[in-house]
Amino acid sequence: MKAGFIYVGGKKVAVVKTENGYGFAGVENDEFKESDHPRDKGGKFTSKGGAGSGSGSKEKTAEKKEPQKSEKDYENKKGDFEYRLGNFQRQLKDLESEIKRHNKDGKGVRTPARTEMLRDMNKIKEDFIGEVQKYEGLLKQLQKKYNKPDSVSEGKKNEEKANEILKGLKPFSMSEKDERTGGGKEDLRLRSLYRVRRDLRDAVEKASIESDGVKKEVKSKIDDFVKETEKNLYRLSFDERQDAKEELDAIKRLSDRLD
Repeated sequence: MKAGFIYVGGKKVAVVKTENGYGFAGVENDEFKESDHPRDKGGKFTSKGGAGSGSGSKEKTAEKKEPQKSEKDYENKKGDFEYRLGNFQRQLKDLESEIKRHNKDGKGVRTPARTEMLRDMNKIKEDFIGEVQKYEGLLKQLQKKYNKPDSVSEGKKNEEKANEILKGLKPFSMSEKDERTGGGKEDLRLRSLYRVRRDLRDAVEKASIESDGVKKEVKSKIDDFVKETEKNLYRLSFDERQDAKEELDAIKRLSDRLD
């Protein structure tokens, strides 16, 4: 029930009668001003257009608190940044592998076309490095804002631990010779794959008791090893390729234990 009107901040505002006194209707808290009207004494000021319930004494409204940072918002942004970061990291790794292959295959045969292609690839590589650094920085800023652990630094620690467990596992190139044995490329690499599988049994066992982050990194590196080594199987004869594939399949099964 309206009991009258007053002016608040130059606006005409209804004074509403309640069970315990009088209050204003439809004015935000920061616009309230005390009226000289005797019926306003003891009224509690309310906001958002509803009738106020007076308490018989003047009460200060609670200060507006900053809204809590949304966990969902954090997870969405983190997922987006991690997805983009992962994409650029994979593209960078693939590009570095291609550059290395072209440099090796083109020794002594550096035609103008190959030189130009490598120059362009290196420019793109720099762009990818910039994007990786950009999203690493955005992730760090996001995690600092929401008081979360630094996943970028954690990821680098996981990678270092994975490298330690795998002892610097790198894909084989079938065109290289083993300096220790001087063996031929085909026979050598099949023996080497067997040796890698044997060593990886121990590595996977060590990784299995590590954190999920380390296990994921070890598995990723083993899978990359298999993928990159498969690219070189064309150098082998058909029977040798089949033998090599069997070894790589066995290595894949070892990697799957870390899922």
